[in-house]
Amino acid sequence: MDDKEIIKYPKLSRQENLSCKLTDEDIKLIRHLRKSGWLLRELSQKFNVCKATITYWTNDKYRKKTLNRMKLQNELERINNPNKYRESSLRCWRRRMKDEKYKEWWRIYALLKYYKNKFKKSAKIKNENRRF
Repeated sequence: MDDKEIIKYPKLSRQENLSCKLTDEDIKLIRHLRKSGWLLRELSQKFNVCKATITYWTNDKYRKKTLNRMKLQNELERINNPNKYRESSLRCWRRRMKDEKYKEWWRIYALLKYYKNKFKKSAKIKNENRRF
């Protein structure tokens, strides 16, 4: 696999992802209530999350700043601990292989990759034969 090639994994919605406390509807409601004057404390108590979570979903500048900081931290972690990153990605891959939806996605991806490479090789052979 090329270094430039990126594998896209199936994306779970907020309702399917068990680590998310807030659904899409909750986030819309939080934004509406915040604009109508609710305090961060009131919203955090109502939805049982911390104030930083409410700020994250209601303040665009704060969200962009947080995402950029997280990206930088991840990059530094990858640079400083390359072995740890490889081990964690291997654990993640093993966990994903237990999921049936992911297995199906991976099977289709592998087939497409196989036929793409096969097509490239056959096209290369045909081009080489034309030269003579």
